[in-house]
Amino acid sequence: MKASAVQHGGAPRGARPASLDVVEHAPIDTWFRIGGGADRLVRPRSLDDLRGCLDLDPSLRVLGDGANLLVDDPGVAELV
Repeated sequence: MKASAVQHGGAPRGARPASLDVVEHAPIDTWFRIGGGADRLVRPRSLDDLRGCLDLDPSLRVLGDGANLLVDDPGVAELV
């Protein structure tokens, strides 16, 4: 299920840039295919998208391709 988008343009912290598709309760693809998911997952396509992610959740978790990554069974509460 995808959350609705909100225009960024100087929006206050927590507002979502229109270009970000935040997926709620998303699996985290790891090489081992084990572990929990993300409460909110986004795949930024640009530096501006990444800045928008930081505005949305300053404690976000940045992941690479999922190699050498183990996710705890309860998952991740921060934006991933």
